[in-house]
Amino acid sequence: MAELHEAQKLLGKAMNIIYILLEEPNVEQPVEEKTFETIIMYKNPNDGNDVDLLSITGVKQKMNLYVTSLIDIVFTHEELLELDATKIKFNDGYKLIQEAVRSKFRLLDDIFKPEWYNLHETFLNKRRDIKKGLRKQETTVQTNPSAQI
Repeated sequence: MAELHEAQKLLGKAMNIIYILLEEPNVEQPVEEKTFETIIMYKNPNDGNDVDLLSITGVKQKMNLYVTSLIDIVFTHEELLELDATKIKFNDGYKLIQEAVRSKFRLLDDIFKPEWYNLHETFLNKRRDIKKGLRKQETTVQTNPSAQI
């Protein structure tokens, strides 16, 4: 940190810039440590069953599969389709899944945030796939009325 401070001072002098320290050199800044949950219980409103989301099988290398498993537990297809894609981040179920991923894999913010960016896409893709499946089903029923019987 001291080397960086000195390098910034030299660079500032060369460019006639006044350098203002935001941190005191040689003083360790406190690290805010987040705790990880050990149990995240979810009570399914449809059947009343309690599920510990952290007990669901998942591996760090395939977090996307863990997220899709949690989506199937927390949301019905109808609930998932009713979500507005632009406001999905404010949904309680979405936040619950987010916290379950962070706690299950013990991800600190600096690793979690970029990982969640990709997992958010997994969430949206799951929603799109369900929509596509429903459209395909409707098209099949319309083109082949005997399939309804």
